[in-house]
Amino acid sequence: MLTEKDFIQDTCKATPGFEYYPKKFLEIDVSKLLIVLKENSYYISKDNSPFYIHVKKKDLEASIFSSLKIIVKHTTFEEDADVLLKDILKHVNNIL
Repeated sequence: MLTEKDFIQDTCKATPGFEYYPKKFLEIDVSKLLIVLKENSYYISKDNSPFYIHVKKKDLEASIFSSLKIIVKHTTFEEDADVLLKDILKHVNNIL
């Protein structure tokens, strides 16, 4: 089961936001994750499966890569980014 402790957090270099890198090599099937996220109130704004998906939830956006690198965009508040990360990880854990 993955938690936020399994990731290294960094500030995003391209946009206001945060990047999360898994501490260990991981790979997921983002096509499966896409289905789960759609069922759980995520808006899918870009589907480039099997490489990454771009999702929106409330005012935040996230890019989720097959390597499980996750970029949470449009916030300078670490707490908001962490909440979205935890929610995404909950759904990732369902497909692992």
